Amino acid sequence: MRTDTYEQIQDESFDEECEKDKNLYAIAYEYYKNIKKNYYTDIDWFGQYWDNSFINVADAHTFGMLHSWAGSGNLTFCTLYVNHTPNADKDIGWNNGVLQNLPKPFNGKYEGGGNADNDGWISWNEPIKLNVFDINGIEHRKELNPGKCPLEVGYTKFIRTYFHLAFERILARWPYGSNKIIVMKLDDDFADRVCQWDKIYL
Repeated sequence: MRTDTYEQIQDESFDEECEKDKNLYAIAYEYYKNIKKNYYTDIDWFGQYWDNSFINVADAHTFGMLHSWAGSGNLTFCTLYVNHTPNADKDIGWNNGVLQNLPKPFNGKYEGGGNADNDGWISWNEPIKLNVFDINGIEHRKELNPGKCPLEVGYTKFIRTYFHLAFERILARWPYGSNKIIVMKLDDDFADRVCQWDKIYL
């Protein structure tokens, strides 16, 4: 039995949706098999696990939804290149030192990992541009006014990324081993249609 509340909600909802749609498990299992084969090069943008054996089929389904949002052009991205990869949660000074050298117009603050809703934040004081190419090769672009978003560093679960995007609409990810921070923005109209507090699988 999982102890993480987010994962409990996810697993229960996945089981309920599988009862309604008999094809859902098979679709999710294909994502699961591909994850185990390290098929996805961008998987750490959406979640990163200390041990991939912890990922189950419900996790894979959540990843599949996130991945499909990008593939449909509803999730756009902006890449920030940094000089170093992140250190462990306890190395607050190190991680903040890296964030102090973000490219303009970005600023960042690392507040530590643990059980907080997020690890810090990324802000920008000028408009920024995001984009993505959908599965048909069509580019989708978005411009964001100056603002701020939560930052998740290192290990995080797909379902936490889902909740950030579903209800905050925007998130920055800095995975372990990466010298890139990815700011991702979910289209507001799309989120209004598909993201509901009482139903996480649509």
